[in-house]
Amino acid sequence: MDHPPRVFSLGTPAVCQQPFTHDGVEFKPGDTFPYEQLGLLEYQVRGLWASSLIGFVAESAVTPPKAKLSKRRAGSESPPAA
Repeated sequence: MDHPPRVFSLGTPAVCQQPFTHDGVEFKPGDTFPYEQLGLLEYQVRGLWASSLIGFVAESAVTPPKAKLSKRRAGSESPPAA
C-alpha cells in the first residue's frame, strides 16, 4: 500500500502519530499536538516530526486540543502577589 510522502509543514496543525509524553502531558495517536502553544522552536518540532511522533495535516482534519493541556498550563502559573 502506497502512503503519501510525509511533509514538514511548520505553521499547520500537527497530530500525534505515536503515543508519547511531552512536558508531563501524555499524547495519544490522533491527538492534536499544539507545538505553537507549547512554545517549541522549529528544530524541536522537526525532531518530533523526524521521529514520526507527529505529522502535519489539513486544518479541517484536526480536532481541538484536549482540555488536559489547558488545565495543566493553568495550574503552572504563579499565584498573584498579595
